[in-house]
Amino acid sequence: MSNLKAITNVRLFDGKELSDKTTVYVDGDRFAEEAEGAQVIDAKGAFMMPGLIDGHCHVTQKRNVRAGLKYGVTTAMSIQSSRDMRQNSRARIYSTYDRALGSVTDPKEFVDTEIANGADYIKVIIEHKPMMDKTIIREDVVKGIVEEAHKRGKLVACHAVSVPTLEMAIEAGVDIYVHVPLEAVMTADMVDRIAAQGAPVVPTLSMMMGFANGPIYGYKKSDYKNSEDCVRLLHEAGVPLMVGTDANNVIFLPWVKFGRDMHREMNLMAAAGLQPLELLRGATSIVADGYGLRDVGSIEPGKYADFLLIDGDPSRDIHDMSRIKAVYIGGEAVYSE
Repeated sequence: MSNLKAITNVRLFDGKELSDKTTVYVDGDRFAEEAEGAQVIDAKGAFMMPGLIDGHCHVTQKRNVRAGLKYGVTTAMSIQSSRDMRQNSRARIYSTYDRALGSVTDPKEFVDTEIANGADYIKVIIEHKPMMDKTIIREDVVKGIVEEAHKRGKLVACHAVSVPTLEMAIEAGVDIYVHVPLEAVMTADMVDRIAAQGAPVVPTLSMMMGFANGPIYGYKKSDYKNSEDCVRLLHEAGVPLMVGTDANNVIFLPWVKFGRDMHREMNLMAAAGLQPLELLRGATSIVADGYGLRDVGSIEPGKYADFLLIDGDPSRDIHDMSRIKAVYIGGEAVYSE
């Protein structure tokens, strides 16, 4: 049997724009140009879009992948996922090996070790107060990691959840900002500098809300508005915003779920001012472009045939993301209602 499929009768979002194209071709595990002799799959008017990419999460168990697939997450930008998890997962997982904390003092050694262990990108954690390590990473070390990573063609994503740590990240010239401040709103100057860099931000509002609402983390519920205001300012300045959850398996952290909270994150970002089409881009092509992923994030010939069929139109109403009919990875259905 031919591996060529024709997905007909679709309303298409290709990862960047809406299209009146009604048929998409798949050859094996990739999207293809129009061709004759394809097996026809009638989507019956469904909304078709690329699989979702979680811009920041911690995939360490197979059940995390299964939970994500149910909600359309076909790719995850993860932290510390094992080689086995990355190589034998039904979803596509791009991950670091470790992360740079205060104990890291030699940038070259750290970056070399990450690359030797198969890291897809480099992760730096800048803390305002020591929490995950006994010390705070030095500013010169962060700058050195960025320089060494760039020499080797790797991007650097930086965890910074306060104004002072974000300032250090900006000075170091990191490529991707993970989280937004909770205790205070970013200054206009900081927003302008990030916008000038063209670097994307993954706000993880689900996690920020969890910290604000949790009684043990030292924040007030009202602090969440600071994070929401940060997103609003970044959006107004034209900063690329990725959808990412920070879903994880750590017991003492706020409960952010794999898969389900991708949809919740979109809703929270919508409340901060983003429009549905911007959110769809932020969960597909903007993540792919920001992390330098060439094979996912959009529906075009040559890219992996990872896509969703939805009974509704999330480009008009983002809540329609909950109406997923089927999830495909590499041209094969991995979930259907």
